[in-house]
Amino acid sequence: MAGCGAPRDDGSTTRQRTARDRALTPAQQDSVRLLDEERVFGWRRDAELAAQLRPLLADWEEAWNRVIPGFQLDSLRWSRDTLAAPPEYGGSGPPRPLEGTPLTDAALDALTQRRWKLLFTPDRWLAADPEFRRRFDENGRLVGSASFPAVIVYDFRARRRWILAGADSSRPFEVLGWLGERQLVVTGMVLWSQNTPKAMRPGVTIFDLSSLHRTAGMGPPVSQEELEAHQAMLELLIRQRSAPARQR
Repeated sequence: MAGCGAPRDDGSTTRQRTARDRALTPAQQDSVRLLDEERVFGWRRDAELAAQLRPLLADWEEAWNRVIPGFQLDSLRWSRDTLAAPPEYGGSGPPRPLEGTPLTDAALDALTQRRWKLLFTPDRWLAADPEFRRRFDENGRLVGSASFPAVIVYDFRARRRWILAGADSSRPFEVLGWLGERQLVVTGMVLWSQNTPKAMRPGVTIFDLSSLHRTAGMGPPVSQEELEAHQAMLELLIRQRSAPARQR
């Protein structure tokens, strides 16, 4: 997920292991890299957090486990920082204060229509858009599909729209859900290193809209082929779960 990872790895954290790594399998080299990063960046595993997320992300976890045997939410490395506005779409730059866009009465009325299929919190004051690419104008009219997907939350109490994260068009977000009233969970991909065949990591981000903190978890390095296999498996699992039970 763009904006939700740590600084890119230039190889300095694992350079001291290069000679020994030559005798390791690719999977073992990935494990060595993860251990080095865990020490350098202070990331940690969190079994309790994984257990909280599992009901929400069961399909996502299983889809990755089918592609990468042994993959579990428990193996993600977690970090925590302040929730900030993402860079402008397609751009880069330092974090900016999180600022919302005002919503008009017309926008608020349009957003409550069932056809938008927004994902509301239990108290229905906040709603997230699971489409990630829909664009609305200031009056709430749907004006098309955005080039760059984004995590967008509509705050009906504050009458504002919040853009919490953005990604480039080739790395979309996948799963979105609420963990309680004010914690939004999103899965996607983190771009980490352009210097290896496996330049992506499965990622989970928790946006806490009460404390304005972001908790980001990253998995092991994956290839484009593994990503595509995961996406196909995730779609299959969701279809199977959503299909009506066959009548006997």
